[in-house]
This record gives sequence, structure tokens and C-alpha cells, in this order.
Amino acid sequence: MKKILSLVMVTILVLGLVVGCGQKDESGESVQTGNASDATKETGSGQKEDTVTDTKEDVTLTMLIHDNLMFEYFTDRVNINEVYQEIAPHVTIEIEKAKDSGQLEETLKIRYSANELPDLMLLKPYMLSDFEDALASLNDTKANGTNLFAKDYAVEGNVVGIPETAFYEFVFYRKSIFEELGLEIPTTWDDFIGVAETIKSNSDYIPIALGGKDAWPDYPFNEFMPCLEAGLGDYWNVMATIDEPFSPGQAFYDSYVKIQKLYDADVFGEDPLGLGFDQAKGLFVAKEAAMMAAGQWYISDYTENGGDVDDLGLFFLPTRTSVNDPFRATVMADGFMSTPKDGQHVDEAKAFIDWYFSSDYYATYLGTKGLGATVEGVTVDVPLLNEAFDRQELEYVLYDGGNADFNDIANSIGFDVKRLGQEMLAGEDFEELMADLNKDWKKAKNN
Repeated sequence: MKKILSLVMVTILVLGLVVGCGQKDESGESVQTGNASDATKETGSGQKEDTVTDTKEDVTLTMLIHDNLMFEYFTDRVNINEVYQEIAPHVTIEIEKAKDSGQLEETLKIRYSANELPDLMLLKPYMLSDFEDALASLNDTKANGTNLFAKDYAVEGNVVGIPETAFYEFVFYRKSIFEELGLEIPTTWDDFIGVAETIKSNSDYIPIALGGKDAWPDYPFNEFMPCLEAGLGDYWNVMATIDEPFSPGQAFYDSYVKIQKLYDADVFGEDPLGLGFDQAKGLFVAKEAAMMAAGQWYISDYTENGGDVDDLGLFFLPTRTSVNDPFRATVMADGFMSTPKDGQHVDEAKAFIDWYFSSDYYATYLGTKGLGATVEGVTVDVPLLNEAFDRQELEYVLYDGGNADFNDIANSIGFDVKRLGQEMLAGEDFEELMADLNKDWKKAKNN
């Protein structure tokens, strides 16, 4: 892991993007494309140069994605067919667009049951275990050999998806507000809460814009902090082996004590559960809020909506208790390119995956996405991000969305950390919540 994490690169900031990062799908912002079964399709043609394989019969590879920017780039900006057919003139890529990650998952489930999965698909991390039985092993591909994270997401020893992007989680802050109030960048959890309380007591600014009405925006706290507390990116998998993980001394419970302390400080404005994420973003852009926790995908969103880039700063969420503790930061890989093992064109799909991750097309495309490459040697220097990376020595925690055992238990009891965050914000009794979860979890696990 240390070897892999030492190679993780700083990511790309592109200002003035026409289309925002696909991570915004989770907030409900997406291109209207209809059902994936009625998906928009795009093809093209090009000229022959060197080929990945000898000229064969014409082959069409279907690719299912949900990322708005990827779809716009692959079909309009630099048509991927026109580029790839210079390498493999007999192959056409037919792109289908799901509205968001939720529709992507539902569409894949339907096609999986009908044995009609697309030839290429971009999966979320947790989908790897959900569809592992249907996915081809990519252990022997060149793309696997050069990828920084693929092996860390292997399922039962098999790499079944090659991650396309890497991104980090930050607290975004308005530099001018910190200067106005004489605030320092916090380095511990109590420091972070203290900064928020100072902003609340000494100004009219909202300390932290959240958008809790949408539930998912609390993920930097409620989803990632247990893994940071444990120092394990696959902590959800460990939870699946514990009868009562919501007890004192367990990483989940201990991290949630910290989260509850933050929520009890009442630093998210007058009605954090009454505002959605779009409204929270508007408050931050308008400089009515001083901080906001989000992934680095938010950078392009901020600039597109007229945010003052010169006044934007970033720091990693300081979840540690003491300055003597390691400073852990979440890194996550996403967009796992996979192919079904029973597909009609497995060899052609693997050849495309190898080409894609070794091509200039991949590196150039990531520049428009504002996220980081997962391929060894692809690096970009960005001063805005360097400020956060260079502030302290970091111990990276590579986030894993959970294996099949965890998901089975979680699904059976309706365990949803983001909804749990809403309940905590609403004032539900913390100890009662933990006790109920312990009872339900133990029963589900033993069944």
C-alpha cells in the first residue's frame, strides 16, 4: 500500500469547463438522456494506422457510462471512435448513457439477469463485488500492470475493473474570511470544531455549508471518517466480521462520537436539513458560508458557478485527535472499466482497455475532468492543490466501498450512513441509535 500511495499524484485543475464533473450525479444534476435502455448512442469512423489486432470482421463494442462529462467528451469534443479506429479500424464503440449512478446500477442488474451486459462499463467501486461473478478477470492486461489502484480493489484475487480516476476529499474555505477572523488552518478535530465555532460567534457567515436535506453531502463525515479512524480503507469489510461494531472502542463508534460533537456545535446554519446541496453551494460561492466539505470534483463546479478562485483554499479534513497522531486523508479510485467474462467480444474489449489507459487520449481527457490519473507516471502539478498536500505529512487511506458480506448485512437492515447523519443532525439520541444498530447488525450477521 505504501508503495502505491507514494506514487499517487496531484490532480488537474481546469477552469472554465463547459460541463461539470460527473461526480455531481449524486446530487441529482445530470443530462436528460432517458432510460439507459433508450440511451443516446454515438459512433464514428477514422483512418487506419498501427492496429492492436489484425484486421478482423467488424466489431461493435457497447459501452455503458453515467458520467456526463465523459459522454460529452467521448461523443462531441474528441470522438473516441475517430481516435480509436486509427488503431483498430474494425472496432466501433457504441456509447450508452445512464442518467446517473443509480440508474446505471439498476440497468446493470436488469442486463445481468438477462445475460446481456454491455461489452464495456464504468462501474462504481461497490459494484465490483456486486457483479464479480459476471466480470472477466483483467489480471493479465497491460492496464492492470500500470495502474496504481487496480490490485487494491481486486475481488477474490481477481482484478475485474481498472479504475480510471483518483480523487481526494477536502475542506474548501474562503481565504478572505479566515484572514478577516484571524483563523489558522486546523490540524486536529477539536481545532476544526473550534474554527467553526469562532466563525459562528464572531461573524454572520455560516461556518460550514452542508445541504443536509439531500442526505448524501454528509458523506465526508459519516461515510469516510470510520475508515480514517481505523486507518483502513476496507474497514467496512472488517465491520462485516464484528457482531457489535457500534460499541465504544470500535472505529465506527469512536469516529461517530467525533461527528456528533461537530453536529452538536450547531455550525451548519439555521436549518441545515432544510437546504439542499445546490443551495449550500450557492451560499459558499456567494461568500455567505466560510467552509464546505466535498471531493475535489467540486473545484470545477465552484469555478463554473462564478466562484472567486483567488479566494479559494483547501485543506484536508483533520479527523485526528492529537497532532501526534498520523494525519490520515481519504483517496478514492472511481470509474472502474470492466467487461463481462461471457461477452461476445472479450478480447476486443480487453484490447480497448489496454489502449485506453496507455493512450494520450486518456491523459488529455483527464485534464478536462479535473481529477487525477490512476496510471503510474501520469502526473500534473497544480499550485492550488499543492497547498493542501504540502501542509503536512499525509497517510493515505484508499477507500473501499465494502465487499459482498458487508453489503448483504447493510442491505438487510437498511444501513445507510448518510441517512444516519441526517438523524444525528435532527437530534436523535446518539446512544440509542448505536444500540439499535448493534442489535440489528448482530442479528443480520449471524443469519
